[in-house]
Amino acid sequence: MGLAKTAEKFAKCYLKSGKFLLVNHKTLQQDTFSCVREFYTIEKIGKNGKRVTEEVLTDRTLADLGDASMWVEAHLKDHFAGAQEEIIGIFGNKKLNSVEMVLNRPKSALSIETKLERSLKNAPNQTFNSLDDAIRCIEDGIGSRVITKSLDKLSKNEIKKMVDEMTFNGEKLSNRQKFLLMKMIYEEPIKPKDQEEIFRLFEAFAQPLIEKRSKEVVDTLTLGILKHRMITEGLDIKTLRAKGFFDDKLLDELASNPDIQPIQITTINNYRGKHGLPEFSNNQIRQLADALNYKRVDGKLLTIISDPRGLSRYNYTLEECATQAQKSVKASGYRTAQMNIIHANGALGEIQFRGKYTNMIGEYEHIAYDLRQGKNTLGENFDEFKEAVSKLSDDEYAIYNEYLESCYNYYNRLELGLPATKPKLPTRFNKVLSEENMRALYDQNEALQKELAKSFSPHISYAA
Repeated sequence: MGLAKTAEKFAKCYLKSGKFLLVNHKTLQQDTFSCVREFYTIEKIGKNGKRVTEEVLTDRTLADLGDASMWVEAHLKDHFAGAQEEIIGIFGNKKLNSVEMVLNRPKSALSIETKLERSLKNAPNQTFNSLDDAIRCIEDGIGSRVITKSLDKLSKNEIKKMVDEMTFNGEKLSNRQKFLLMKMIYEEPIKPKDQEEIFRLFEAFAQPLIEKRSKEVVDTLTLGILKHRMITEGLDIKTLRAKGFFDDKLLDELASNPDIQPIQITTINNYRGKHGLPEFSNNQIRQLADALNYKRVDGKLLTIISDPRGLSRYNYTLEECATQAQKSVKASGYRTAQMNIIHANGALGEIQFRGKYTNMIGEYEHIAYDLRQGKNTLGENFDEFKEAVSKLSDDEYAIYNEYLESCYNYYNRLELGLPATKPKLPTRFNKVLSEENMRALYDQNEALQKELAKSFSPHISYAA
C-alpha cells in the first residue's frame, strides 16, 4: 500500500468510456510509491460445477496498482517519440523494401494495470517497492509491429520446379514424396497416418519462401545486434569472421556501413501453430541466436522460445527440446516473431514481425481465448459471441482452435504466394464463432470506441 496513505479513500479514474482504474483519493508522489499483495478469498462455481476459491485483491492494492499504471503510462508517453523514431529509422519502408508498414504505440494505463495485477496475483512474493519495479514489469511497454509484404503468387510451373529441385534430409525427393507434397501444397485430402510426414516435407518446401519474405528484417536485426555487441563488448569483425557463423556479405556491411543502428534484444519468441509455418525459419532463428552469442546456461537473461531445431547448435536435451516445442506452439495457430527490446532511450518495448494478413487475424483471434481466461473487456456487440464461447466444452474448444489455426494457415499461405482455400467453420458450431464474424465484431467495436472517444473526456470521480 502507499507509504503516505492515512485513510482508505479511493477514487475512480475514468480513462475511456465505461473503463476506469481505482486510484488513491489523493495521488501520491512517485518516490513514496509502494504496493504489497493484499487479498481476500471468495468462493465461486468453477467450469466443472465444483466450488473453487479465488483470491481477490483488496481495494487498497488495486488503488496502488492504479497509481502505478498511470505513472508508467506517463513514463512511456515521455519515451514514445524517441522509441518510435528509432524503430522507423531501422525497419521503416524507406529503409527496407520488403516492409509494408511499421506501427508503434505505447501501452495504455488500462493494459498496464491488467499486467501488474496479473503479476501480483501469480507471484505470492511479488511487491512493487518503486515505480522502477512497475516499469520493469511492463517489458512490452512500447509496442511496435513491422509488417512485411506478401510474396507474389506462385504459378503451377514455379511450384512444380521447386518440388522437382527440392532436397529433404540431403536427398532428392522420391516420387511418392513428391506426390504427397503436391497434395499438401494444393490442399487435397490427406490420410491421418501421412499427415506428420507430409507436414515435414511442406515445412522444408516452404522454408525458402519464409526466408525470402523475412530476409531483410532478419539481416537488419542481426546487424543491429552485432553492432550493439561491438559497442558494449568490444567485439570486432575479425572475431566474428573466425566464428564462421555469418555470411561474408553481412559482415562486410557491418564493417563498412556506419549507419547501422545498434539493437538490444533480451527475448525472442517465434510462435506458430502445430501445423503452421513460423514467421522466421529455423535457420534464421539460429542466425539471431549466434548474433546474440546465445548460451544455454542457468541464470542467463536472454530467452529464445522457438522450434528447438532452430537452436540445434546449442545441444538441448530431449526434455528441453520438448519444453521449447510446447512453448513455441500455440493451439489457436497464433503466429508471430516477437522480441523484447531495450530502446536507445532506455524504454522497454516489444517488436512483432508479421505479414499483412496474419497481423489482421492476430487483432481478433485471441478474443475467444481471453474470454475463457476471464478477461471480459468487450462491448455489448460481443454478447452473443461471449455466450457461444462460454458454452463450449473443453473438447469443443480444442476443435474450435483447430479451425482458428486453419484460418491462420490460410492467411499465411496468401502471404507466401501459395494456393489457399478459405476454411469453413465446422457446422457443429454457432455461426457467430466464425472468423469472418469475429472480424466484423472487432471492426464494429473499433468504430464504436472511436465514436465514443469523440465525446469523452478523462476524469476522476471521487468518493464522498
